[in-house]
This record gives sequence, C-alpha cells and structure tokens, in this order.
Amino acid sequence: MNLYSYVGNSPVSYSDVLGLAKQFWINFVREYDKFLILEKELGKITNELAKALYQPRNISLINNTKKLRDKTYNAYILQENITKELHYSRNDYNGTLPRSIREAEFYEWEEPKLAWNLLLWSFFHQDFFEEWTERKFVSPDGHTEVVFFANWTHDWEEFLDERYIWTYNIYSPITDKDLHKKYDLAPYMRWWN
Repeated sequence: MNLYSYVGNSPVSYSDVLGLAKQFWINFVREYDKFLILEKELGKITNELAKALYQPRNISLINNTKKLRDKTYNAYILQENITKELHYSRNDYNGTLPRSIREAEFYEWEEPKLAWNLLLWSFFHQDFFEEWTERKFVSPDGHTEVVFFANWTHDWEEFLDERYIWTYNIYSPITDKDLHKKYDLAPYMRWWN
C-alpha cells in the first residue's frame, strides 16, 4: 500500500491532510454529471417541443411540453450554477507550485509533448509565438498543470522574463486522458478559468 499516493509520492512538497481535494473531486464529478444529464434532457425536450409545434392541433401536448421544458430549464440553470461554482474553486486545491521551468524540471514535473493524436489534449499550452512560447508541465500526481510563458529570444537556459499560470486537474492529462477531457478540459472550454 502506498501511503503517499494522494500527494504524488512527495509528502514534503504536497499535502492534503484533511482530504479536501479528494472530496472536491467527488463533488465536482457528481455535480458535473448531473449537469450533463440535465443538458441532454433539455435538448431532448426542446426537440419534442419543436415537433409538437408542427402539430398545432394538439394544444395540450404543446402546453405540457412547454411546462416540462421550463421546469427542466430551471433545474438546468440551477445545476449549472452549482457546477460552475465548484469549477471556479478548483485552483484552491493546488499544492506548492514551481516558480520556474528549472524548478519544474528539478521536481520531475512532466512536460507533455505535442503529438498529432494528442493535438486537442495539449494544443492550448504548446503555442509558439514570435516572441513568447508556452511550455506546459504536469505535476507528478497529475493534478496540477503549470504553463510557463518564456521569452523566445532568450536561451532556454536563461529564463529572464518568465511568467506562469496554473490549473488544478481532477484527472491527469497524462494517465487519465479521457476523464481529463471530460472533467477538466470540457468544463474549461465551457466556463474558462
């Protein structure tokens, strides 16, 4: 049994003594799944209403479908707000972050490489611009991503003008790609953060 797995085998660098991050994962996955179910249900009811509107003789079907759509829409909006609030709090669970590319490399954060079959997976953090480039690193436990913006004109051994942003992942983009896409990337694309 690995007693330090919850901190990526690095109990000095990471800690979650109260287990708050794990509770966050459970809550977010549950609420996001509810949101997706309501979204699908709302789409189905909206399609049923569109079909009913083409049959104007059946007024009771139209009225009942409208009521059901309104009720489902209200539940959908409420669930979206709950899920968004959890999504926006995800970065509260980041542990100690490396402040430079050198530090990330020293602590063995992995730098995913852009590959054609992983294009959507790491595209957003592997952009190369004329003066700046982005380099993405993932923590050993896979729960934290840090993206460094380094000045392209400097040698990679000198990071004189380096900035970074980070995000907390429920699932690792390296070991749990499909779940990462569903619970980390898709909410990010929907609500940003």
